[in-house]
Formats: sequence, structure tokens, C-alpha cells
Amino acid sequence: MRKLVLILLIAVAAPHLAFAADEASAVKLLVGRSTIVDVGTAIARVSLTSADIADAVVTSPSQLLVNGKTPGTISMYVWERTGGLRRYEVEVQRDLAVLNAGAAIYVAGCVDSLEEGVRAAEAAIDDGRAAATLERLVDMTRELAPA
Repeated sequence: MRKLVLILLIAVAAPHLAFAADEASAVKLLVGRSTIVDVGTAIARVSLTSADIADAVVTSPSQLLVNGKTPGTISMYVWERTGGLRRYEVEVQRDLAVLNAGAAIYVAGCVDSLEEGVRAAEAAIDDGRAAATLERLVDMTRELAPA
């Protein structure tokens, strides 16, 4: 009889335990920006599915500093010292500067759609062409400025 009660308890409780581990809190941030995640309990360890997208640093016993590195969405798992496990979905996005640059590329007639313009702007930022162009513009402006 005890075995039957124990089996019934496990059968009833197990789906709820599995479901709780599947629930994820959203963490959204921009490339090059950071945010604090207050776990609310002491942290034992942290793991992210891709360190290329974001990284995390424990800054206090119950807080993490999450840094956005490149656009994408990853999972972050936080093990609590009490034995619990928390899952977060970390979404790193580009800021509106990329959309503005993509729109400018599209309006200038360099691409056939806004989406292509955004992809072109992202590529120029990622491979350094945008920064190099900005540096040339700054240098040219300095040369043309009155002494």
C-alpha cells in the first residue's frame, strides 16, 4: 500500500517538477550593453549555451551581470545553493542604429529591400567597415575644420 501511495505521489508531482524547470524568465538586452539579474537566492553556478552571444558574471551572492555580445537567443541556467535550478532565455538584439543604417542603405538604392539594407548594415558593423568609414569621415572633418 505504501508503495502505491508513493508511486501516485511521484506520478502527480513529477509533471509539475518538470514543468517548473521548463519555465524560463526572459532577459533582453542590446549588443554591447549589460543588465543585472537578481536571482533572489544564493547562486551555486551559472552556465550559458553560447558564450559568443552573452556572458554572465556573478557580482554578489544572488546577482548576475549579463553582458550582450552578439545578436541571438540563448539559454542561461542558474543553479541555486539550495538545489534549485532556474532557466533564463537571454535575447541579445541590435539597437535601432542598425535599422536606421539599413533604411539609409535601402533609400539610397543600394539594395532592393529594407531587410537587405539591415543585413548589409549588420555585415558592415560586424566586419569593421562601418567603423573604418566613420574614422575616415572624422579625419576628413578635422582636415576641413578651420584652424
